[in-house]
Amino acid sequence: MIRVRVSMFAGGVLGDSIGGLPTGGGKFGTVCHATHTPTGRAVALKLIRLEQADSDEKVVAEQRGAALQQQFGEVHREFVPRVYEHGTMGAYYGIAMEYVPGTPLIQLIARGPP
Repeated sequence: MIRVRVSMFAGGVLGDSIGGLPTGGGKFGTVCHATHTPTGRAVALKLIRLEQADSDEKVVAEQRGAALQQQFGEVHREFVPRVYEHGTMGAYYGIAMEYVPGTPLIQLIARGPP
């Protein structure tokens, strides 16, 4: 189980976490700003609701992606956000990764090349 304190999640309680509003999201889930309790570090917490019709496929893809990101992060620490942990959190599968402040990637892509 992931151990985080959520500071921004859609108005409720998630496992041992307390929440407010999502900071972003996409086809695969919602991203929240949170604190990773074991380390006290700010994290981006990606959440995938387990009860969605296509959640099994999404969870498998996210598990593979998190494992790959952990491997890349060990080699390229300055370029790849660190994955602290991933697993189930109540009705969600979550990935707690290093929080990187700045413009959301989707906005940078939409702008196109500088």
